[in-house]
Amino acid sequence: MRFPTPFLLALLLATLSGCSSFTPAPPSDEDSKGRWVLAQEKDTTHVVTLVRGMTPAVVTKLLGKPLFVSPVKKAERPSETWTYRRNTLGGHRMSSERSKYGQVTVTQRVIYVETLELTFVDGLLATVHTSRYREDVDPRSPNHRF
Repeated sequence: MRFPTPFLLALLLATLSGCSSFTPAPPSDEDSKGRWVLAQEKDTTHVVTLVRGMTPAVVTKLLGKPLFVSPVKKAERPSETWTYRRNTLGGHRMSSERSKYGQVTVTQRVIYVETLELTFVDGLLATVHTSRYREDVDPRSPNHRF
């Protein structure tokens, strides 16, 4: 008995479509604990830790005034998002070149431009979202994946 090719293709697609999963990714470890350790800023010696439930006054004392404050539209409870932009320290970048004096190797500290988005719900810190890119790489570059 011969099965027509379109029938086999439909059967294969129906079988494989049942294998896909639409479950969202689990929250990060920091999100589940309600504690976020931020990267060290360029010109400081301390590291800031934010905890879910902090008041805006405490966050302002730790991070200073935000760059932007915007209300969250269509929120069930009073909410707002604070945006910060900071220069943070990363690892080291090494470059090497040959000169007339021989091989020259330079080690340079990598600086990241980090954007923090803090969401406050009912006047308390609820979530922290961070994104960053290297200072020496154009953020629109296809090689920028940080």
